Amino acid sequence: MGVVYLARQASLERPVALKMIRDGSLASPQELARFQTEARSAARLQHPNIVKIYQLGHHGGHSYFSMDYIPGSDLAKKIALGPMDPYQAAQYARQIADAISHAHEHGVVHRDLKPANVLVNLQDQVVVTDFGLAKTMGTESGITETGATLGTPSYMSPEQAGGKTQEHAEPTDIYAIGAILFAMLAGRPPFSAPSPMQTLMQVLHQAPPRLRTIAPWTPVDLQTIVEKCLAKQPSKRYPSARGLADELDRFLQHQPIEAKPPKAWQRAIQWMLRIPIIAALSGHRSSDPSPAHRWAQRGLIAIFALIPFFWFFGTSWYRNHKQQVLPESIQIAGGAAGGIYQEVAQQLAERLTEHVPSQVVALPTEGSADNLQRLVSGQVQLALLQSSSIQSGEVLVVTPLYQEALHLLVRSDLTWQGFPSLKGRRLAVGPLNSGSRQAAQWVLDFHGIDPSQLDLLPWDPGQLPGEPPADAALLMIKPGASTIARLLGNQSYRLLSIPDALEITEEQPALRVVEIQRFDYPNNSQFDAITTVGATAFLTCSSRAPNRLVEETLEAIYGGNSRLPGILPLEKAQQFRGLPLHPAARAFFDARSDTENPEDSKAPPK
Repeated sequence: MGVVYLARQASLERPVALKMIRDGSLASPQELARFQTEARSAARLQHPNIVKIYQLGHHGGHSYFSMDYIPGSDLAKKIALGPMDPYQAAQYARQIADAISHAHEHGVVHRDLKPANVLVNLQDQVVVTDFGLAKTMGTESGITETGATLGTPSYMSPEQAGGKTQEHAEPTDIYAIGAILFAMLAGRPPFSAPSPMQTLMQVLHQAPPRLRTIAPWTPVDLQTIVEKCLAKQPSKRYPSARGLADELDRFLQHQPIEAKPPKAWQRAIQWMLRIPIIAALSGHRSSDPSPAHRWAQRGLIAIFALIPFFWFFGTSWYRNHKQQVLPESIQIAGGAAGGIYQEVAQQLAERLTEHVPSQVVALPTEGSADNLQRLVSGQVQLALLQSSSIQSGEVLVVTPLYQEALHLLVRSDLTWQGFPSLKGRRLAVGPLNSGSRQAAQWVLDFHGIDPSQLDLLPWDPGQLPGEPPADAALLMIKPGASTIARLLGNQSYRLLSIPDALEITEEQPALRVVEIQRFDYPNNSQFDAITTVGATAFLTCSSRAPNRLVEETLEAIYGGNSRLPGILPLEKAQQFRGLPLHPAARAFFDARSDTENPEDSKAPPK
């Protein structure tokens, strides 16, 4: 806006600096207002580090004002020579802060502090000049409008770069002092781009570079002072220029400063926010990212693109790994103590112990319903269940174990005239929550017998009846059971067919028609074949059971020299269709089927 001449004041015979508007008589009203503001603002201030104003006048259509002539240089020329000694730079910054503190105390904000506006006299003392953009605090001078950008881009505060003139106050000058100190130490300003607009965007949206990455000889305390001055938010800068001057005094006197450097995580967050994609997602703006930030963005995009693959392969690996991990303790839910379920569970536990490092225990329970509840709740890993109890999608079959038949036993001295003849008599059924009792209940319901019309006795099929003996019994048990054989052998009970067995199975799909053969009880001569209903006893597991547990269990049952005693042969177990088999069990049976029928496995699919 102006041009400065070296002149001589004739009346006092001294050299002075004479500043005139460059456009002369063609100057705009706004230029004239700024020119007069500079002279009047500086004239109000009397400080050794602020230039003195002598006279404001008008001559021949040209406005001018005279001021003290300062022989020497300025900070812009000194910075052009390279980085300064840190303590010399701190001394200059301390003098600037002292001068600006005086201006603030008199209500003046400079708003255009930059190295070219800080002269250095022959005594190596700084003198602040050029108050052309100065503002009187508490008012707006009227020479700018809200939203106007005032100052020199590389030394502007963010509020200046954003055109927020109403926020121009003491922190604005403190930021500029920090930028000047940065330039003195690093040999360049904190922000500098090819165009003024790019520089303004950096001031607004980028964190300044760490001083010691550019000038590693800078003391850490001086770097901390600069970082506090250059904070984006005015409230995070020094509260006053006097406070900044005192802080610089502490540094120059080798005393601890009050400012604390930002934490490593804070610097990391600031650095990450300069990555364009993160800035966009977090609502921050990032302009002119560095090559490092661009490479970081490429890396993040690559990671985001690969996340589905990592997730897929990671979860697959985890599932496969988990499927091969055995529980430390394997608990098998069997049945009533002394019963066949508990006997089979105990035999399986002993055989499985030889195959796995885990501790294997067979737990006595109340029966299938109890086993189902324990299995679903995760209390046991394996459980023996009657087919009628496999109703939960959380339960899968490991293998069928053996066939069971519902035995209708009637005391030999009683006349049997069908189920109605049992009304009011003692009927032995399986324990509460057992599959045996459930099957008996279905048969009674089919024949219209209300359980309240009977005296039901919970009879463990593994035990002989006590005293007084039951009049009859409905027990689901494996044909050939020793308990039934003894009852038939001493002829205290006789075994009868179940009436309407086929119709019962049509109503209850979990049951099927079976025959108890004479060879099942070879010491009995009462019958040749008995028609009744039956079910299958299965070994089951949770749907979440690991593959290895199922594989080791099947090897314990069918592997080695002999299968588990009393269990269906492998070829019989393979004939079961439509079972909700565990995937590992299905693979086991399919593999054994291919081994036993190699020609079938080579045949083309139908």
